[in-house]
Amino acid sequence: MSVAAQLAQIRAERPLTPSAGLRSSNPTASVLFSSKEARSQPLEDVAALGASGLTQLMKFDPRFSEFRGTLFPSSDWIPPDRSLLPAPEQARISSYIRRFCLLVSPFFLVRPAFKCIEWILRGLNASQFEKDVDSLLLCALPYHATDQFTALAKAVLNSRKSVNFASTTPSKWDF
Repeated sequence: MSVAAQLAQIRAERPLTPSAGLRSSNPTASVLFSSKEARSQPLEDVAALGASGLTQLMKFDPRFSEFRGTLFPSSDWIPPDRSLLPAPEQARISSYIRRFCLLVSPFFLVRPAFKCIEWILRGLNASQFEKDVDSLLLCALPYHATDQFTALAKAVLNSRKSVNFASTTPSKWDF
């Protein structure tokens, strides 16, 4: 089944609903947990999960250490809601997410990667920012025939009013 057909099937199964982009508006954009489980988890637990995944990924590749303290919080620091940050700060976070996705792509199918993606989706509200959605889907694209890709696509597509992934052009990327 092609990627376009998979995305169309996901959209048909669950209609997209608008979201205000606030942290509390989409607690269920999860790749690891059911909606009910995701709703019951405090953000601090998701942050700890992401930090744990990052520590495990650093054993595979030390370049992941760049993201400790930037994308992944320290032990007691939780970043503010991104929708309240100024545009340059949002762009800086999106840039880190894009770099992380490029680095994590070869490890996409391992559990530590999904722990990190869980934090990026829920803690950093990545599903509310078009460039972040594109970055996440592109990192997973080589695995489009897997259940993991489907879980990620459902998480990001169910939380978006609309997705223009198919219209992404190379000029939108500033690698």
